[in-house]
Amino acid sequence: MKYDNLNQFKDSFSNYTELRVQENRNNRVNLTNGDVTGNVASTTSGVSARVFKDGNWGFSSSPDITNDSISNVMKASTDNVQFMNKKDTTRCGIFLPETQANYEMNFTTKKDRQNQKFWLDFVKEVDGYIEKKYPELLSRNLVLGGLDMEKSLFTSDGSESYSMTPRAHLYIMLSIEKDGSPINLMEVWGGLGQLEDKF
Repeated sequence: MKYDNLNQFKDSFSNYTELRVQENRNNRVNLTNGDVTGNVASTTSGVSARVFKDGNWGFSSSPDITNDSISNVMKASTDNVQFMNKKDTTRCGIFLPETQANYEMNFTTKKDRQNQKFWLDFVKEVDGYIEKKYPELLSRNLVLGGLDMEKSLFTSDGSESYSMTPRAHLYIMLSIEKDGSPINLMEVWGGLGQLEDKF
């Protein structure tokens, strides 16, 4: 999704402006006692802008990432800060620091990406192993989830930033009976990285 050309909008900035494009990609598999209770892959995205003027901020956002949508969001943010300044005439005298920076952080996996069916089969295999090794369990719940958060940022100061921060986790929740009472156990594996890096 990396949006490399946000700086094409810099001539539209009349005040200090932050322009951000973001996309979140989420996939999740749930198994309960071997039955698939969840199997979802989704993507959400959008653009947002905030504008600073005379101590107030104006904000606007849209789920559409197109040049027209970005232009409309910037205009709406500017209109919103002008509206705020009409309501608040104190003019607090705050000045934002002028800085310029360029930063990139990309944790995209170097491995071949796998599809949703691969991860469903993976969780089924783990669940089958647990069921065979521990037949006395009352219940088994497994959740595998991956979340990729990708962001591009450009400011009127000329600062640019790009990040792709993924998270991948496997949750295993087991229940067993001891002395007539159920005992619940949970363990979590994973962390920073995509599913291919962690599992």
